[in-house]
Amino acid sequence: MLKESNESEIETLKNSMKNVPEINSDPEELIAEINKRNSKVNNVMVYKLSESNSQSLNKRILHDKAEVVKILDMIDIKEDVIQKVIRVGKKGTKPRPMKIVLSNSGIARTVLRNKSRIMESYGRDISVGPDQTVMQRTHLKRVLGKLEQREKDDETDLHVKFVRGIPTIMKKN
Repeated sequence: MLKESNESEIETLKNSMKNVPEINSDPEELIAEINKRNSKVNNVMVYKLSESNSQSLNKRILHDKAEVVKILDMIDIKEDVIQKVIRVGKKGTKPRPMKIVLSNSGIARTVLRNKSRIMESYGRDISVGPDQTVMQRTHLKRVLGKLEQREKDDETDLHVKFVRGIPTIMKKN
C-alpha cells in the first residue's frame, strides 16, 4: 500500500515538473537579462496613443512630447523629468508604441501606479505599461496561456496579478 502511494506521488511530481518553465542557468545570459531589466527601469511604454501625420520629424517629436506632458500633468508630474520620448517600431496604419524615458525609476513607478487614472482620462483608448525585456514578455504570454487553459478547464475567478514584478495567476478576492 505504501509503495503504491509513493509511486503515485512520484508520478504526480513528474507530471507537475513538465509544467515548470525551463530556467536557463547560463550565468552570462542571466547577467545580460538583469542588465537589460535594469536599463529599462526608468522607462514607461504607452500603447495606442495617436501619432502625428506630419512629414516633419521635429513636429512629430513635439507632438509626442506634448502628449506625454498631458499624461504626466494628470498625475501631477512636471515635464522636466522627461529625458526622451521615442516611437518604437515601423510606421504603419496603427499608432506605434511610445517609449518614455524618465529621469528615475521612482517617477516611472508613480506613472505605472497611476495608469488606471491615465487610461480613464483617455477613455481607455490607450494603455500604459512597463518597458519589458523579450524574456519578460515571453513569460507573460506563457502565464496568460496558462490562465486561458485553466479557464477552459472551468476554473473561475482567476486573474493575473504582478507580485514583485512577476506575473502570477491568482484567485480574485
